[in-house]
Amino acid sequence: RNLTEYKIVGEDESVIGLTLFRGVGAMGRADLVIRPGRDYFKPVPTHTALCHGTLEFEYAIFPHSGDYSEVAHQAAVYNTPVKVVQTDRHTSGAGPEKSLIRVEPTGLVVTCVKKAEWDKALVLRLYNSTAKTVRDGRVRAGSEIRDLLVVDLKEDPVADVTLAREGDWWTLPPVRSDQILTLKWVPGKGEKHDAFG
Repeated sequence: RNLTEYKIVGEDESVIGLTLFRGVGAMGRADLVIRPGRDYFKPVPTHTALCHGTLEFEYAIFPHSGDYSEVAHQAAVYNTPVKVVQTDRHTSGAGPEKSLIRVEPTGLVVTCVKKAEWDKALVLRLYNSTAKTVRDGRVRAGSEIRDLLVVDLKEDPVADVTLAREGDWWTLPPVRSDQILTLKWVPGKGEKHDAFG
């Protein structure tokens, strides 16, 4: 799980090379362009970093017929399985399903949910993992959200982009292949929610 280095190899690109483990016998280099002439970056032996012995790895391959719109979603599900925690018996009030957010379709992959840098809001960052523009994207953010804004990476609102709302669902603008989309959730007036800071 969480193996991130791979390469497609072979003349007909039919082989996947997957790095299971990378160990180094020394740390540091004295010849780096960004730190020339600094002696204290001479290599330091790190024999134990080679981790000699038996190692076990777990990985998955997701075959598909050329439409890889589900691959990033399946990888995220595989790498972050549901964690089950036992608690005492109590009434949750959540019903059979409860989530902070829901993004559709699955080709839109959430990469970040964080508190906004400058105000009491949440920032949601996602990207289009498919090869095509997603034109039917939408987000369910809950009734406590007053507004959902498209913002840039500095969290400033993007001019001339407004999102339509229908109940708890917000319609997203078209998201091109590999495009990043950043949204800011503005809580309703008087809403008290720990996540908003």
